[in-house]
Amino acid sequence: MRSQSLVAALSLGSTALALHSQFPVNTAGETGVRPLDIVNLNSFSSNPEQWNFDEGPAKNATGNLIFDTVNSFLQHWPNTRYRNGHNIVPGVIPIGTLLYHGTSRDTIPSEPEWVATDPEHSIIFARHNARSGGGWHLTLAATRPLKVLYFDGSSAAKVTDGTMDVQFIVASIPEQASDRDVIKALWTRGFEAMHAGSWRNRYPGDSRIVLDLTGLISLYDTALAPSLVPVRAGLERCDHRVHGLSSEDISRLMRKLTEVVSRPDPVGSGINWKTLIHVIVDRYADRLELMQHLLNFTSSDSQELLQRGKLAQAQLRIMLTPYLLHSIAVPSAGTSGVNASRWASPVFRHCATTHTSQMINQKPSMTSSEHLLLKAVEDTTREICRVTTKMWADGVMSGLDTLFQVEMNEEGEVTRLMGEWRQDMQKLMSWLDWSVWIKCRPACGPEEMCYLPTWPIGAPRLCNSPPPPRYPQNATDAPEAKCFVDRVGPPPEGQSVSDALFSFPAPVEDWRKPQPNRGSRSVLLLDKSVYDTTPDELNVRYINYVSADVPRLITLGYGYSLSL
Repeated sequence: MRSQSLVAALSLGSTALALHSQFPVNTAGETGVRPLDIVNLNSFSSNPEQWNFDEGPAKNATGNLIFDTVNSFLQHWPNTRYRNGHNIVPGVIPIGTLLYHGTSRDTIPSEPEWVATDPEHSIIFARHNARSGGGWHLTLAATRPLKVLYFDGSSAAKVTDGTMDVQFIVASIPEQASDRDVIKALWTRGFEAMHAGSWRNRYPGDSRIVLDLTGLISLYDTALAPSLVPVRAGLERCDHRVHGLSSEDISRLMRKLTEVVSRPDPVGSGINWKTLIHVIVDRYADRLELMQHLLNFTSSDSQELLQRGKLAQAQLRIMLTPYLLHSIAVPSAGTSGVNASRWASPVFRHCATTHTSQMINQKPSMTSSEHLLLKAVEDTTREICRVTTKMWADGVMSGLDTLFQVEMNEEGEVTRLMGEWRQDMQKLMSWLDWSVWIKCRPACGPEEMCYLPTWPIGAPRLCNSPPPPRYPQNATDAPEAKCFVDRVGPPPEGQSVSDALFSFPAPVEDWRKPQPNRGSRSVLLLDKSVYDTTPDELNVRYINYVSADVPRLITLGYGYSLSL
């Protein structure tokens, strides 16, 4: 914008802190920019039930799950925490991207094979056969854009408790039988492979793959997969899986997938959904975590409790400052019939819709996937703003906000309010369930690494795992593991290095519900001599190979998979 001025007039009078209802912005000559119509926000007060503070998300709502899984794409940490993926997304690997393959053969693969995006993953497969004559490590480069399908979660982990459900369904449909070999998992092994995966623990994840969210297919979409709603009912998120998808929903999924992969480019509204979702997470993640910290406080000293309550109230006001309208009038305490839903609901509405209110103009050009993303963003921001605005309004009416002249209630009111706030914040953060809050505390030092139990390190060993059915009529036909074998101690004589990793299984509950662990990068899990062996001693050959026809499966970070 060429000549612009943004005026945020703050009224710091005795009764309110408010932003003026108009933000003058000089947009003369600009055709693609216009200020939000702040004045018309009050028109929504004609439907107060739409912004009812007592109306939370529906019991089986999945908007928060879609929001969080999309925010987690291509990131190692959240996809290790929730390893059972529910999404398929088309994407592209750009020209020049390096890919790697480890093998015992001295030839270029001539049929679909796996490749990794980091050599730390692939080189282990060259080392795997070192004792029997060495191995070969191929370095490949894409000479054309490579179209791929991304499966989220730990979709390359060789376990049968849900990680490969979506791939089994897609690969086993009769019409897709010719592509069955596309869905092969790369069983990455080794401590350094885990370390390499940690490089992309957080946003933006692996930037070597560009996903097209206008083609998102999510099995958390209740319109696409209604049969999974009762399957998930009452389960914790770590137990969610696609096992149980009906044959009708499988057919709907395959029609959607066929439509996505065969459509022309480009399509959609042009909205950058990845950035929009991350902006919202950036805006609230640290602030909600700080609120949780402030509220995790008890004291028998009423003055200490009062001061902590005022700090929490100030933090709530900071979060909501951009949404405090000039027209808002805070009533005095004890006014008959006054409650948060009557005077603060415009703040709730403005907070909840600011990021999406102008997208109505793009709706006609949105794909069905974008409509799903928009609903997920709206559901998520609505719940954040519902909870935080209600907390703020209750604090104002209790006299905790130093910028509003409201008489302080009795001493016990602060104790009661702090208890309610603590519960409200815990429920909100549990509902959002953002993996950014899951971390080692205190943070790891330079020679340490924070990690989650994952496959194969820390995973219970599988035995007698059946292959997937050739043509399942229902996802309940997917294979189930017959047993876990938790073995402790040194590996049997002659057992491979990679299989030896299974000798360190995590407790079953830690595997089911991964929690952060602290590990030393200086002391490896296995016999250090194995990893100190040089490439020459291992007799590993390196081949630099440039090809437009790279193998068909790509493993991202430590456990994700793509198919070309």
